[in-house]
Amino acid sequence: MRRGGRRKQRVLMEDFKNVLEELALVDIKTSRGWFAWINNRDGDAMVKERLDRFVLSSMACSAYPYIDTNVIRQTSSDHKAFNKYNKRKHQINKLSKKLDDIIDAPNAQANLNSIKETRLKLKKLYEEDEIYWAQRSRIGWLKESDGNTKFFHMRATSRRKKNDIDRLKDSSGGWVYNNRDKCRVARDYFIDLFQTSTNIVNNMDMSCIPKCVNEEMNKNLTKSFTDEEILRAFNQINPRKAPGSDGLPGIFFKENWEVVGKDILSCCHDFLNAVVDMSSINETIIVLIPKINEPTDMTNFCPISLCRVFDKIIAKTMANCLKGILPMCIS
Repeated sequence: MRRGGRRKQRVLMEDFKNVLEELALVDIKTSRGWFAWINNRDGDAMVKERLDRFVLSSMACSAYPYIDTNVIRQTSSDHKAFNKYNKRKHQINKLSKKLDDIIDAPNAQANLNSIKETRLKLKKLYEEDEIYWAQRSRIGWLKESDGNTKFFHMRATSRRKKNDIDRLKDSSGGWVYNNRDKCRVARDYFIDLFQTSTNIVNNMDMSCIPKCVNEEMNKNLTKSFTDEEILRAFNQINPRKAPGSDGLPGIFFKENWEVVGKDILSCCHDFLNAVVDMSSINETIIVLIPKINEPTDMTNFCPISLCRVFDKIIAKTMANCLKGILPMCIS
């Protein structure tokens, strides 16, 4: 079905119709929303068209006589919002219905600005939704334009089930099942692991260690850091890595740099130049990565620390500074 533009010759569709008849396939008409595509032109140049068809075998039509279809509009995302429990669902549904009503209206040509505005709002909601599920599913290669929300929703749910720890073995070899006891086993394991077991040597003779850092190298190491060095380190950080205790990934700071950029640079300068104590932000989340499927012992986990973006920027800036000197200091 088509409205507007140059009419197509019926003969062009004859072969397609013959194939449908030969295979005994029935075109299921939509109950509403005939037009799935619009060309975004003004006035008489506007073309609305139904591009997609839903066909069933005659046997399936007999089995499901009341089957119905709905058109999913062409928005900036090619998928429908499957995330039932997401707070954006209501907004997406509301905007989708508004877009349906505008496109199906007889005077759609006069409402082109409303169509464009509604699509932009839908695009933003879909992008927010995809970014959320990307973080939940921990797929590093996701880009907003590659979105398939249903896939990432299922991936995140599957990952949660896979990472669930049903039981743990404590230090005495017994099994624990409830969360409180599992947390106790993990805490006791790391307390014991990080306790000092050897004597610390306070008096070490440094005279036998050759001097590797000359005056020029020392001058470069002790000079104040510049905005350019901090920005270079920031741009080298993967913006989609798991966030730290503040819950803010690098992409948040990238997208809002005009607002937060000056504050980030100022804070980094304070920490790098020892104006502020690093302990005020040096807080990490310990995450256990299973080494095997279905781990049951604490030795089956590899602990990693999730740092804040500030920590990553500062560490990367210092690493870049040391990069040119370390080869001369390490034998």
